[in-house]
Amino acid sequence: MPIKYRLHKSNLKGAPDAYIASVKRVGTLTEEHIVMDMVERRRTPWPATQCLAFLEEFYAIFIMRILEGYHINTPLMKCVVSIEGQFDGPKDHFNKKRHTLKIKLSPGRKLREAMKDLPTPEKY
Repeated sequence: MPIKYRLHKSNLKGAPDAYIASVKRVGTLTEEHIVMDMVERRRTPWPATQCLAFLEEFYAIFIMRILEGYHINTPLMKCVVSIEGQFDGPKDHFNKKRHTLKIKLSPGRKLREAMKDLPTPEKY
């Protein structure tokens, strides 16, 4: 099923005739939905409770390692922590009033490959 989109007038200055696209949301899924899909399609030998327990442990380790400063690279996504804000020279230190820790996500290999195979989006 192709992604559906619609166009909206852009508010960019200097481009009065420009339009931007927004993707139509089909719905929102949680890990429970995805696990139930896996179980119902018999894509996993484990019951849903074991899959959800595995995911909880995966999330805990993922978060722990990100907060330790690791970059995480999975087939689904890449995740890194960065610092935003300006420092006042090489002797300056992190200051919560001027600096912010941010999580940056980008698509991993499998997600990038899947995006290449998408049918052309359709206007709705």
